Amino acid sequence: MPQIPSFLDALHANAPAQKAQVHVIPAPMETTVCYGGGTARAPRAILEASRQLDDFDGRRWPTDLAIHTQPFVKPAAGKKSPTERWLAAIEKAVAKALRCGARPAVLGGEHTATLGSARAFKAAGADIGIIHFDAHADLRDVYKGTKLSHACVLRRVHELGFPLVQIGTRAVSREEADYRAENEKTICAYDARFLAAGKLPKKWIPKDFPKKVFISFDLDAFDPAVIPGHRHARARRNRLARGAEADRRRRRRAPDRRLRRGRAGAHEEPAPPRLHRRAARLRPHGRRRAVVDSAAEYLDLL
Repeated sequence: MPQIPSFLDALHANAPAQKAQVHVIPAPMETTVCYGGGTARAPRAILEASRQLDDFDGRRWPTDLAIHTQPFVKPAAGKKSPTERWLAAIEKAVAKALRCGARPAVLGGEHTATLGSARAFKAAGADIGIIHFDAHADLRDVYKGTKLSHACVLRRVHELGFPLVQIGTRAVSREEADYRAENEKTICAYDARFLAAGKLPKKWIPKDFPKKVFISFDLDAFDPAVIPGHRHARARRNRLARGAEADRRRRRRAPDRRLRRGRAGAHEEPAPPRLHRRAARLRPHGRRRAVVDSAAEYLDLL
């Protein structure tokens, strides 16, 4: 068996759990994926890619915080469903990070893993809000016969009492739109069309939102020029939405001109591990402290 890497281990030894301010938690959960596959391979691929990074993010040195990479999460024993056993194991790993006073950074795995993290925060009595980047709202009550699906995960998290800010959504069912409308005081959404039109307000987090935030990234929220290994068709709509909006604006100024398509250049470093390195020190809106969850639904990194 090849040695299991730790985050940025080419530059730094794995910090002791009790002294680290960030716990990276590899959670290769893959039980309800319904389009493509490979999410279980993502945590190892992200850790291996982190070996190609330097630890300066352009502004500061996140590794000064001391980063501990926990062992890979394995599903708990028992007779419950595989999804429930995975969630129990993820909850236990996140609870360990919280007991150590560290920020958990969970590497999925499918997006359902977020519920395990949320349960750990709930059990700890944490007052947090969820900031959710995703091409999908994930607010269905049931999907393909189960309430514990990647398509239902943010509804289960919201039902625990955590308010949501959803960013970049491009696919919303009628059921999800109705659920948002019924819970408009605790669910704030900035969908892709809204963002493409440049309508994101300067202060986009609600005033009454908790000071501490948990950030959940499903990588299909990003442009495939940034995440080139992405397989889901919804990811491509982010660029298309921006392009369509830019085209409409240009046509108003010069109706006989067409917007030209440009080729996107390759990133200088792998995006998912870079995202986690920077997020270790991310503080949106002043004093809001951030912890990070990586939901790599539909991502095939290998």
